[in-house]
Amino acid sequence: MLAEATRILSELKKDDLYSVAAVKVPTPNVIVCMEVACHMLGHKPEKKHLAKTANDVNGYFECARVNLLSNPTDFLKRMMNYDKENIPPKVVASVNAIIGSPDFKPDDIKKASEALLGICKWAMAMMKYYELLKIVNPKRAKVAEMNIMLKEVRARLAEKMAKLREVEEMMARLEATYQQKLAEEASLIAKIDDCNKKLERAGKIIGGLAGEKQRWTDTVARLSGEFDYLIGNCLIAAGMVAYSGAFTA
Repeated sequence: MLAEATRILSELKKDDLYSVAAVKVPTPNVIVCMEVACHMLGHKPEKKHLAKTANDVNGYFECARVNLLSNPTDFLKRMMNYDKENIPPKVVASVNAIIGSPDFKPDDIKKASEALLGICKWAMAMMKYYELLKIVNPKRAKVAEMNIMLKEVRARLAEKMAKLREVEEMMARLEATYQQKLAEEASLIAKIDDCNKKLERAGKIIGGLAGEKQRWTDTVARLSGEFDYLIGNCLIAAGMVAYSGAFTA
């Protein structure tokens, strides 16, 4: 309906509105449309408007002629840019009383003027929009409330995600340290195994040297005993040499 109303307003011509303003004796359909326009755009007839035009008992046609139809460009602009989100309830009550009346017949208005029909369709679309806002606005309020809650939840989630990243980074560091310690452990085990093998070989060498030690100990003891008889043996050997030389001679 809004799109249709916008299309109709965009197709309205200033000349059509000038033609309405030039009407000398407005019909009831013309007057009622101007009354709707005055209510929608916040214009009230003054004393100077009353009974100035034939059939215009309440002065709405004259009020519209002075305030709206005198400047069609501004009139159309005001309808196009109408604040449909904040229509006063008093305006809604006045306009709905008119368009809800059995005497309000769009087909008859169309016969009077296409421009008037466009104005009435625009007003009807605004009223429908107002009624829909009664349904939509609570939902908008709920959406706004939920968006606030969502924002808070997202903030808490971001905080938790930041903490999770910290924990993951710490876990990564611990895993790296753990892997490093595993490598060090493997290296130490290899060194221990190498040392054990070296100790085993050393034990074998030491075992072998133990036998040599005993042999050398026995040799030293024997040589020490023989040393005690060394001089005597030398004298005996010298005597035997001398005796042998004398015998030979």
